[in-house]
Amino acid sequence: MDRSEIGRQLRALRQQTGLRLVDVARRAGMATSTLHYLEHGQISLLPWACRLGEVLDRNRVMNLAAAALADQYPSEILERVRQAVPA
Repeated sequence: MDRSEIGRQLRALRQQTGLRLVDVARRAGMATSTLHYLEHGQISLLPWACRLGEVLDRNRVMNLAAAALADQYPSEILERVRQAVPA
């Protein structure tokens, strides 16, 4: 899943909560422009996933972060990570 699609899904998640861009950004401790860039696929979600998970649905944000990882790294690296992390 590319950044644009991740951004669209992140924006949809925020909108489902009924929160404004500025409200989520403030609660997550980030600039409003940063969240805007995330929602438009201009920057990676990975550095911000934990903060956004505190404000939005954690599982859905982490699933988006996992999709971002899968898009950035070869599958063999991800498989090594999965094997190293206890279930």
